[in-house]
Amino acid sequence: MNTDLKPCPFCGSPASLTALNGTNHYAFPYIECGGCPARMTHDTYTMPGAKLPDLMEAVVANWNRRSETKPKEGPEPEEGNAQ
Repeated sequence: MNTDLKPCPFCGSPASLTALNGTNHYAFPYIECGGCPARMTHDTYTMPGAKLPDLMEAVVANWNRRSETKPKEGPEPEEGNAQ
């Protein structure tokens, strides 16, 4: 399983993965940014029946996913009108 994390998509700071394996078959892996309040999780409530390694793989894949969209092109701003 690959647990390499991309930097935070909001502030660019490093992120960390924490995995808690609780009682009653409850697992709770989460990723949080070290520089801002960004956080992402998957748990056995959002993925019923999943085991901790599967949940960790899902949360890492989702954290590392980035939009491939390009900024919209629009008209050039008029001279003297800063945007």
